[in-house]
Formats: sequence, C-alpha cells, structure tokens
Amino acid sequence: MDKRTLTLILTAPDSGETKIDCDSVRFTVPDGEEKKNAGGSVGIRPGHTDALMAVAAGKVSASMNGGPVFSCVVGAGLAMVTPSSVSILTEHCETNGGPSA
Repeated sequence: MDKRTLTLILTAPDSGETKIDCDSVRFTVPDGEEKKNAGGSVGIRPGHTDALMAVAAGKVSASMNGGPVFSCVVGAGLAMVTPSSVSILTEHCETNGGPSA
C-alpha cells in the first residue's frame, strides 16, 4: 500500500466486512458525559498516529483525491487507527448499494 493511502475496514454483524482504499476517512464521535450524543466528526489521513476512538451512530465516509468513494450510516462502535488503516467495528451498517452510497 502507498504511504499516501489508507484502507478503511468496516465490520458489522449485519453486513460483514468491507474494505475500501482511500486517502481520507471521516466518522462521527460521541460527546457528552454519557457518550450518547454525537459530538462532531473526526477526519483521518494517512500517517495518523495510532489511536482507539469511540464511534457514534452517524455517517462514515471515505474519499480519494478529494472525491467520495464510499459512505454509509453506522451504529455505535469503535475505531482503531494506524498510519495506514482505519478499522471500524460497529453494531450495524447501512449502505444504499454502490461504492459511494
């Protein structure tokens, strides 16, 4: 894999595993004391430091060269970030079909 790209790995019981090559991933993170409200979005680019983050229910999107290559709506979950990948484990994932749902 090129150092300027990421692999988005999205895993959910209802949709299995999806792998997308991209150069940017954005997802919603929780906010508030009980972590039940959406707090905003986080953007991840290649080279990001290792991190483990909570994911709030909301949209996950991936882009390549400034254009969308994938999007879906997920339930709450966890994201594990490395310099070359973003792995999201979520309770469910809904897409509308094609690669940029």
